[in-house]
Order: sequence, then structure tokens, then C-alpha cells
Amino acid sequence: MNEKLEPVNIILVTFNRSVFLEKTIKAIYERTKYPYKLWVIDNASTDETPHLLKKMKLHGFIFDYISLPKNGGEASGLTEGFNYIKKSKGGVSKYIVCTQDDLIPPSLQPCWLERLVHLAEKYPDYGGIALRIQRIRHREVDEQNELIPSSSGLPAVFRISRSEDIELMGNFGSALHWEGVSFSVKMKSIKKPLLAMATHLYCDHIGFMPQNRGFVEGFTNYHTYSPERDKQGEDQPYPDIDPITNIPIKINTPRDDSEQRKREEYQRYWGYDGREDKRCRPHRLTEEQKELSKYCEEGVGLDLGCGGTKCNPNCIGVDIDVQSIAEIKSDVCDLWMFEDNKLDFIVNAHLLEHLPNTIEVLKEWKRVLKPDGILAIAVPDGELKPKYIIKNGHKVNLGLKTLRLLIGNVLNMKIIRLEQVPKSPGKFVALIVAKKIK
Repeated sequence: MNEKLEPVNIILVTFNRSVFLEKTIKAIYERTKYPYKLWVIDNASTDETPHLLKKMKLHGFIFDYISLPKNGGEASGLTEGFNYIKKSKGGVSKYIVCTQDDLIPPSLQPCWLERLVHLAEKYPDYGGIALRIQRIRHREVDEQNELIPSSSGLPAVFRISRSEDIELMGNFGSALHWEGVSFSVKMKSIKKPLLAMATHLYCDHIGFMPQNRGFVEGFTNYHTYSPERDKQGEDQPYPDIDPITNIPIKINTPRDDSEQRKREEYQRYWGYDGREDKRCRPHRLTEEQKELSKYCEEGVGLDLGCGGTKCNPNCIGVDIDVQSIAEIKSDVCDLWMFEDNKLDFIVNAHLLEHLPNTIEVLKEWKRVLKPDGILAIAVPDGELKPKYIIKNGHKVNLGLKTLRLLIGNVLNMKIIRLEQVPKSPGKFVALIVAKKIK
């Protein structure tokens, strides 16, 4: 972890769910690289939770825990936790993350917490931004947007908020059941009505599927019990998910058809064929990838849209597709995780023609390159084969002349190579290599 960054306080409320709690705590520990302090609020558990928390603190899985004398519900637990942290050494951090005992964050690079902090910084008018679970109801989802509006209620699903806003709220409410609605009401009272879920940041809600939410059979005396939801995990099971990103990949009930269809439409927009037997399958390097590989031997750089095979093992892969081999699963149009002038090279093959806002994207790629850094791009030459534009997911036709104008004139980079890829007759692949001027 970067010790220069302020650790984010995470408040987790639990009650009699030691099995789920242990999995959640260990997942947070393993999957969070951004500095954090995990505080667990035990709402008077009578199972193995007190013993588990002592062990978890001893072994460094949690920063601290607070044992409450009675169970006042999730909202009360969050309030008690926030007030306790305020009085502790160091006080509260700029941001507070509130969550529950049956949620597993994704394993991403940059990690889920760094991405969440980035969204909070990018959208300062929002009172809270939470992760998304396998199924959400009563929400208008646009996969092209980073956020899903959720102003009527936002659950504590790794929900990030500013501490100053929570101070103004006074408390998280008094609801004994889910506190998402009361949180929304509180935020509206301080003129922060905008709440949202992160569209492409998923957590695994492991407590949904088992009957009774992990309690012994027949036990209903807990603060999130709802008879009509008691067996919904059996009747309408969640989708199967990718174990790394938590993104649903196969639905198990028609109830999830609409959400999954939107996810698949989003993939098709970027040019994926959607077939499991072909999508991101490893393959031998194409001739254009071999040429791009020559510029990846030294330094640190990226292969954008790498799919199943990177141009060079020295590259860091960046790809929005959950099935890619990329180390960073993210939109290649926004390299926010890299500071200005940091990378030695950026390469990509058959990517730029799939992206909207070509000039803005190229400027973003140039931003992160060092002076003398290399940008190398291979695209199907649409100037020679105009019908390339009708290929799946293509947004623009590019060729040698257009690339020269874009890279040389618009980006003001020094072009050091511009030609058809050698040994690829009939493929009409245009290659440009340019250097960032100091």
C-alpha cells in the first residue's frame, strides 16, 4: 500500500453471521490494495462472531472492532461506528465506506477501493456511490454510463461517502431493517440528493442465496428478516459470476434477463462477438502484433484492448472485457489510474476503430506517455477497404492518411513509421508509430 495516501475507514456492521463475515473480511484483506482501516461493528452477536473478531484483529485482518450491548439495527451500528472512529486516534478519513457482512469485493487492478475513491472524486456532488450486486431492481441501467442513479435508496454495499456529509447528516437513521432508504432521506436533508451505484464495479452478495441468510433454520429474530424474501435465493437464484470481477456471466432465472441483455449489448457495442468459444481466446501473434511487439521491449507500457493475447509479455494489458487476460479490466478511453508522463509506450491492434471520440481518446493516451514515449497503433485500413466500417463494433474508418493527420497534426507527435504491415498482403492493415515530442 502507498503510505502517503490517507487510509479510508471502512465500517462493516455484522450480527450472527460468522461464516459469511469471515469470508468477507478475508476477501477485503486480499482484494484491497488501497490504504484502508476496517472497523467491524458487532451488533451483539451470540454466535462465533466475538471469538472470530478477536482472532481477526490479532492476525491483522481488521483494524479494530466494537462490540455493542444490543442490536439496534444496521443504521444504528453504522452511527455507533462512525462516532467511535471520530474519537479514535487519527479521527475519520476524508471518505467513509459502509458495508455489510456478506459482500465480496471484486479483485481488480487498480483495486475496487481505488476505483471507488476515483468515482467519488470525479462526482463530488454525489452523497454516496455504492458497488453493484448481481441483481438490482427498480433501477434504470445504462451500461454506457459510469453510474446508475439510485436516489430513492442506496444500500451499504461498499458505499462511499464524504465524512463531512455524514457529520451533517447526524446519523444513519433508526431503521431496524435495511438503512438504504433512510440514508437517502438523510442525504436529501443536507442537499445531497444524488446517489448512485457504480455500473461496472460489482460485488458478490454471498448472503442472498442461502435460506435464512446464514442463520440456523427457523430463526427469524433478526433485523433484516422478511418472510417473502426468505426463500428467494432458492426460487430465483442469482446469476453465475466471474470469480475475479464478480460480473454476471450466466443467468439462472428469467428475472435477470433484462440486466444480462444490457450487459451483452454493451459488449457488442465495443465489437465483441459474444461467443464463448471465440471471445478473448489466446492465439498466435498476428503480423501486426509482431510489429507492435518491437516497441514493447524496454520500460513500462500498455497493450490496450489486448483480448486473449498481448503483443509482448512486457506489456500491461488493459481491456474492458471480463474474459480478457488483461491485468487491468477497465475502459481504455480513460487511463485515470496513470499519472501524466509516466509510460514508455502504448500499443494496440484493431482497437482504435472501435472507439468513439477518436481525438479525445488519442489525447488521453498521449497524456500518460513520457516525453519520447512511443505510441504504436495498427488498424484495418478503411481508406483501402471502406467496407471495414460495417464490421462488428467499428465506429470509424482509419487509414494511413487519416492516422498521419491525427497523430502528426492533431497530437503533434513525431511520426517515425507509417506503412502497411509487412507480409500481410490482402489484409490492408495500417501501422503508425510515433514519438511524443519533449
